[in-house]
Order: sequence, then C-alpha cells, then structure tokens
Amino acid sequence: MYDVEPNPSDNWGSSRASAKAVALLFAKLAFGDILNAEMRQIAIDNLSDVVPEQRWGVTAGTPEDVPPGTTIGIKDGWYPAGSGWWVNSAGMFIPPDMQAAYTIAVLTQGQPSEAYGIATIEGAAEPIHKALPGSSSARGIDILRPK
Repeated sequence: MYDVEPNPSDNWGSSRASAKAVALLFAKLAFGDILNAEMRQIAIDNLSDVVPEQRWGVTAGTPEDVPPGTTIGIKDGWYPAGSGWWVNSAGMFIPPDMQAAYTIAVLTQGQPSEAYGIATIEGAAEPIHKALPGSSSARGIDILRPK
C-alpha cells in the first residue's frame, strides 16, 4: 500500500495514512483482494460487530434497518493531540449482491473536541450515503473498485 506510514513502535494507532489509502484498504478487504477467505471473514466479522453506542462516524446516514444480508463494518478512532483532537472513521458497506458495495474514510485533525470531530465526520458521511447507489437520491454515481 502506498501513502501509509506505519509507526515503528508498539503504538500502531499512531500510524499515518491518507483517507484515500484507508478507504482503499477497506475496499481491498471488502472485495476480497487481500487476505484468504477465512481471514477476510474474521476481519469483516470484527469490523461489523460493533455495539450500538459506538456506531458513529461514517455510519451516519445509513438506515437503522439495513436489508437482510448487508454488512456494515466500521473502525473509528480518536486521539487528543496537542494541536486538537484527531477523530477518524472508516467503513465498508456490502450489500448481498456486491453491486453497490463501497467504502468510505473520513480523517480529521485539529478538532476542538472529540464531539466536534464526530459531528464533522457525520456531517460529511450522511450526504455521501444518500448520493450513492441504492439510495433514492443516487444519480449517475460511479463506484471505483480496487484493481
């Protein structure tokens, strides 16, 4: 993967990557381009087994009752840096037919608070979900899939 800078210490949460690189990583996982089938399923199961009170960030704007067989996987994170909060959220949205599957990543830094960062991410994610295939307002959106 390009545009990824792993932290050399034990604190991998301080690794750096662009939103594009994170979304691409999630897409490669969602579309089965990385990991074998068993390991892919374990990763997706972990990302989709999130308690309701921690379902925030890029899941904003997704329906509470998703169609049967749809998988929503998310990974959120936050860090109170000296220059303001870093609040990040990435997710995958996989319908049973895979035709309208997509991933999204919103990474912030310098937010005045964790709550403000979450609101920023949710404010970006909600209209994106409404514009993508499968929603009633989607018009001419092309989904990019990893190659």
